[in-house]
Amino acid sequence: TIVYKYDPTGNQWVHVVEQFTNKDGRVGNLISPEEFTVGIYKIFFDT
Repeated sequence: TIVYKYDPTGNQWVHVVEQFTNKDGRVGNLISPEEFTVGIYKIFFDT
């Protein structure tokens, strides 16, 4: 699982975090409340 945040000033997607799923197919907290600021995010799940 990869999370990107859109940076409008640079007109690009910035890598935020990458995690693997656990044995149940879940990921933990991808972004802490402090890092989770207003913006546009996209999440990729590689299956």
